[in-house]
Order: sequence, then structure tokens, then C-alpha cells
Amino acid sequence: SVPMCCRDFYRYDYELQECTPDVSCNISCNQREGQEYYNLSADQLMATDPYECFFRPISGKPNKYYNEVAKIEQDCADSTFYNPEKCGCDMIAAPAGTLRAPRCRPLLHVDFANDTVVNLRRDVYINAQNTDIQASGMEGVQYGLFNGRNSFIEIPYLSGIALDKFFIRLRFYSAAGGGAEDQVLFSNCESTISRTATDTSELPQVYQRPSMAVILNKPSRLLTFIAQTDTSPKTIIRLPFLDEGWNNVEMVYDGKALTARIRSVSPDGTGVEEKDTKILSGRLLASKFTPRIGVCMTERDAFFGYLDMVKMYDCIPADLPMM
Repeated sequence: SVPMCCRDFYRYDYELQECTPDVSCNISCNQREGQEYYNLSADQLMATDPYECFFRPISGKPNKYYNEVAKIEQDCADSTFYNPEKCGCDMIAAPAGTLRAPRCRPLLHVDFANDTVVNLRRDVYINAQNTDIQASGMEGVQYGLFNGRNSFIEIPYLSGIALDKFFIRLRFYSAAGGGAEDQVLFSNCESTISRTATDTSELPQVYQRPSMAVILNKPSRLLTFIAQTDTSPKTIIRLPFLDEGWNNVEMVYDGKALTARIRSVSPDGTGVEEKDTKILSGRLLASKFTPRIGVCMTERDAFFGYLDMVKMYDCIPADLPMM
């Protein structure tokens, strides 16, 4: 049954699904009079001009509206907002100052705090292989152990997608005693266009193939950040990292520039931060294969060490502070 507009002094009863008498309901079906302001459960309804729509926006609640016929608050569907101009919910927020755009949520959030490796963003599937959970010795804190051979986490959602924006944050510990010289922390492994910048042509394939990557080199103790778009050649930033220590890493592409940052604490307790930015525009090239954390070509580029946390976004979180 579909709710109907009832004649004067009647209202629609959702349980009975019919119009029932109500002496306080005298809003005409032909023209709904706009109201200035009145209180409803301590909320303030926004002023409206006379119009036929009998839904009212509620100040401070962009994804709700007040139904003057049913005399109840109602919700818009997820990721939609009430738009007075359309007298209904819309994917795009109306110009009213109280309406907000959907917040930026991580596609991937792994903190290794569970018995198995899971994405806390439940609607985005990941495939974790040979990645063990290891206790840290501190209550409630666990790490993901990558064995330097075949440990990885795949993110199928990012396969074949050209991104306008990208943000990755991770915390890693590079362990001694295993792994290749060049080790993948994150990479989409191979892009759809194999256009290579001159400063990667002499490097191993692990640097040449991807359009997005964070790769560590053990001998030099340098972290390489790679981004390539449809309008620019491969852009590279290199920053030193702390070997056999925890490193907090960020790579941000916002459509205008590539920014990389590493923050670590040296054995003597001194905080060290390295950061660099390079101009870059366009869309990040889509990958041919499934992007991975931990490895692209098995033992040839597998990461040996620990990850404490990984977050990945296809947007830029405005309110997320540095770790």
C-alpha cells in the first residue's frame, strides 16, 4: 500500500493503511502551507515557502525529513540526503548549509587484532594468504607477520580501476634475516600502460611495472613511492626509513600532487620525520592485476617483517591526523 494524501481533518495511518480522523490535521492536499519554525523533539524544522510538498527538512539532520501528514521523522536511504527542491531524497546534497556530503571511508582497514586477517570495511572483500597473526607481548596488540616468500593481502576491488585520488597509510617493521633486496609493501604490480620514466629504466621490474606502489630497498634503506597517471610519466619519491624499527608511512595523491611521508622513532627515542611532495595530475592508471600488500612476484620482491596497521582510501580523509 502507498501512503495517500487525506482530506482535511484526516491523517494517513500507517498501521491501518488508510485515512483516519484527526482534528489537528488540516493541511490541504492542494497546497501545503510552509511553516516558520516549531520544535519537534528539540529539533528545529527549517523554514519553507508555501508549496505542495509536505516533507520538511530538519536542521542538523541532512539525511532525515519530517512528514507533516504522518507527523513523523523519516530517514533517507543510505548515502542520500533530503533535497527540498526535489521534495525527496537525492544522492547529491542541496545547497543548504546544513547538508553534508558523504564522509570519506577507508576501502581497506586491517589492524591484525583478530584471529584471522579481516577487513574492518566488511563490504570490501580481501584475500589474505600465508599472513600469520603474531602477539606483540602487549595486551590487545598483534602484528601481521609476512614471511618474505609468499605472504600477501589482495584487494580485488581495486583491480582495473583508474583512481582520481588515493591515500594509503601503514605501519611496518623491516626485520633482519630474510627477504629480497627490494620488497613490496603495497603495489598494483602492473598498470595498463607500460610507459616508464627514465629514472626507473635501470631498476628491477618491480619498480617499472606498477602505477601505484610503496617499495623498500634493504641495502639503501630507502622507501620508494611510485605514482603514474594518464597525463604524466611515472613520478617517484624516495625517503629513508628506519631498518629494524617501526615506520609510520603515508602516500597521498589528491589529483594535484603526490605526497609521501615517513615518521619513525630511533633507538635513542628521537622522533624522525621525512616528507616530500611532487606536482602530479590526472587519473592513476588502472592495474592489470589485483593490487597486493606484501608481494608481487613471490620471493623476488616479498616483504619480510611485520605490519601493524594498513588503511587504504579512494578519497582523501579531511579529518584524519598523521599517526
